[in-house]
Amino acid sequence: MTEPLDTRVPGDARWWLAHDGCGTLVWDGRSGTVLAANATALRLLGRDASWAPGGESIRDLFEIADGPPAAELATRLGAGQPRERRIARQGQDDLRLLLITWEVPGPAHAWATLCVDMEAPSRPDAAFAAHPRILQAQKQEALGRLAGGIAHDFSNLLTVVLGHCDAARQLLPRDSPALEELQGIQEAAQQATNLSRQLLTFSRRQVVQPEPLQLDDVVARLTPLFRRLLGARVSLEVVWLTGLPRVLADPGQMEQVLTNLVVNARDAIADVGKVRIATSLAGASAFTDDTGVAAQPGRTYLCLSIRDDGVGMPEEVRQRAFEPFFTTKADDRGTGLGLPTVHNIVTQAGGGVALESTPGHGCDVRVYLPTIPASAAAPVAPVEARTFPGGHETVLLVEDREAVRRVAHRFLSRRGYRVIEAESAEQALEVAEAHAGEIDLLLSDVILGGMDGYALAIALTARQPGLRVVLMSGYPSEMLTRAGNGGPIFPFVNKPIDFPTLAQLLRDQLERRSR
Repeated sequence: MTEPLDTRVPGDARWWLAHDGCGTLVWDGRSGTVLAANATALRLLGRDASWAPGGESIRDLFEIADGPPAAELATRLGAGQPRERRIARQGQDDLRLLLITWEVPGPAHAWATLCVDMEAPSRPDAAFAAHPRILQAQKQEALGRLAGGIAHDFSNLLTVVLGHCDAARQLLPRDSPALEELQGIQEAAQQATNLSRQLLTFSRRQVVQPEPLQLDDVVARLTPLFRRLLGARVSLEVVWLTGLPRVLADPGQMEQVLTNLVVNARDAIADVGKVRIATSLAGASAFTDDTGVAAQPGRTYLCLSIRDDGVGMPEEVRQRAFEPFFTTKADDRGTGLGLPTVHNIVTQAGGGVALESTPGHGCDVRVYLPTIPASAAAPVAPVEARTFPGGHETVLLVEDREAVRRVAHRFLSRRGYRVIEAESAEQALEVAEAHAGEIDLLLSDVILGGMDGYALAIALTARQPGLRVVLMSGYPSEMLTRAGNGGPIFPFVNKPIDFPTLAQLLRDQLERRSR
């Protein structure tokens, strides 16, 4: 393995770099820069011992002349399905390589590429030595794509449900008995929204907005909820060290982690029992020993332990606990996404998860997160916007799902806006041309049938520089990836849409335009 190893290389990729049966490269999905490569990869690609990570692009190593975006580049290098690629060698036959690439979970946006010499006598042995892990990587990629697609469609349906609920609540008098029924529908839809977010987290398409976070504040805020979840027969003990350092994490995702683990603990307790939440600090070596994930030297980790005295797990179940959609619960009690979601969230935050359990002796899940210096900026509390402000401006609404478009149109019209509809980006361009100078704001879904909403926003703002834009998406990380390639970042709302938040965002953008 090349040294020094770039600290951006996720721990999950380091096993591959140490495995000499296959050439392995780890590269940055945003820039294409190679972060690390093992000796086998360097030999196959004709690099000598003087090669150093960080100075060459994966495009150069595999002779890809143009500059496709990361997702397309990864596909060319075997993401989703192994690819064969020929590399020209001076004075020799072309080198035939079998390439397999997948995205490595973690905050570094890294990809790993395996390359096997198709002509080498030892090729079958090398390929089969890596075979189980290759299959697992491909399985994770396929399941991630499936989960992301389901979450996107699910989010559109929930947008319709929540939109009609909000509309009905606004129309009914305050003493209407139907309000209680609508509240029940809305709460159920919001719980379904949490499932959608779990799917997005698993597929790594959820937008992550990390901030310096005092984790004990999150636990304290959620403790009343945990007590209700556990019920009267399961006690909750919270043991928190004072003066703990903060971690850099997304608050909403940390709430998901804690809630999933507490629910799992509750489900493991058949009757009467106890759940204990405790914290401690761990050094880099203790973190690696417990999780098997390589730590950054000198880093301190906050360890959050969720322990229950339930039925526990046999070893064969414990080994599969983080496998997506694997569950031992009844069909109506588990999706098999709880622990995989926890694992993905924590690894994306640069941490790791350990699980200790034996039958009859309960379970202890330990979540490790890297701490940050006390000098880091304090978190800024988000401003809650629960009103429905409106206006008189003209909004171009672009959405290819008719039911979503209808509920959004009704919502905007009731706020006083003039709404012009389009069901595709191509139609929106024609509509904008016909109404030149009339449109004040573009509200568009990102994922459309042809041209996407991001490209549409670029085109329309080029025509009309003062046009305001708000994008909607079931997985808006796709839009952020586009923006990360040098384009502008437009304001966006997650689907399922929280309509009060959308109303406030529209007003903020339109009032900024008028200044």
